[in-house]
Amino acid sequence: MGQLNQEGHGGMLQAGTRGKRTSSKQCPLGLAQMPADFVNAYVLGNVGATGTMVGACATFLYNLKLACDDIRSGKRRLVIVGTSEAPLEPEIVEGYNAMTALITEKKLRQLDGLTTDSTQKTQFHNASRPFAENAGFTLAESSQFFVLCDEELTCELGLSVYGSVGDVFIHADGYKKSISSPGIGNYITLGKAMAAAKRQLGEQALLSGSYVQAHGSSTPQNRTTESKIFASLAQAFSIKNWPITAIKAHLGHSLASASADQLFTTLGAWSEGILPGITTSPQIADDVNQNNLRFILQHEKFDPEAMPLAFLNAKGFGGNNASCYIISPQKTHEILQQGMTEKDWLSYQKRNASIRQNIRAYDEAMSANKIKPRYHFDSDVLDPSDLEINANEIRIKGVAKSIQL
Repeated sequence: MGQLNQEGHGGMLQAGTRGKRTSSKQCPLGLAQMPADFVNAYVLGNVGATGTMVGACATFLYNLKLACDDIRSGKRRLVIVGTSEAPLEPEIVEGYNAMTALITEKKLRQLDGLTTDSTQKTQFHNASRPFAENAGFTLAESSQFFVLCDEELTCELGLSVYGSVGDVFIHADGYKKSISSPGIGNYITLGKAMAAAKRQLGEQALLSGSYVQAHGSSTPQNRTTESKIFASLAQAFSIKNWPITAIKAHLGHSLASASADQLFTTLGAWSEGILPGITTSPQIADDVNQNNLRFILQHEKFDPEAMPLAFLNAKGFGGNNASCYIISPQKTHEILQQGMTEKDWLSYQKRNASIRQNIRAYDEAMSANKIKPRYHFDSDVLDPSDLEINANEIRIKGVAKSIQL
């Protein structure tokens, strides 16, 4: 959405009509790429590549694809990719409400059979009900960032692996009836992701070792259209009882960061051996297509070894559809080990042991509030005098490796 509060574009647009002065910060702070810019400029001090791609509610997967493409092409070896979205502003809420996209207290009470004069409290805690009888989504805020790395550098540094990205697919809908209505693009993105996963991991992984993190926005239109996509493709690939879950039941809809929430939850599921259920939905709505599908309504313990594959699905206004498949850390380790000698694998594990120790120490220190936020404003700023330039390379003061021209 960009930053639409008083410090961003919201304040810039309202200043004149409210008799206030437009500040010099409101225009740049409102730009959609600011999360990337702030991370690069004040957290990482990054002089490498940067970029932003916006695709409505599929924005994170759009950026994940850019990151994967850069690594596969050899342009980058390590990429930090993520999104940050903070839409809880009255004007934004009113905008989505005008589209009848949001759940309201009135709608929620009607769903629960509560009359206006009833003294029973509204069940706000389970307002988001993917694939159940629902009436709109719940806006949320989220900020998620991930580190992607190529296989060789991962092993060289001994990095901890929480999973790996198989591939990401993006397709538009073609001609549309309205900008918010779903179309055919999501059939293509998920179909491609399933076929690619089958080629890489084999048919058995797809048939009995996969599940779906659905977009699951908690709207009547989404529950029918997305379930039909899943059912159609499950039939095409001969999948029976395909597990379907939707993390928006617990987190709400964070718009650009929605699929990042899905990825974070997927990695956590493999780490803890628990599939999060759609616990806010008491039962699946009658108009949801359940053929060949199994909607998970309660948290389930599972064996990560037996579930090497997860699909993330995202649908956005404007026909922005994206699907990807994520490979479990156990299967990723197996793939890494296949390309290494036993000696090299043991060497990686040894390096990783110290990395894990550092992770634990950092987590304990952060939890104890011993580590301050990393934010370097006007610190170690580089200027042209810090560069050495010739026709073959550019050297940066304090950086060991040069930039080859």
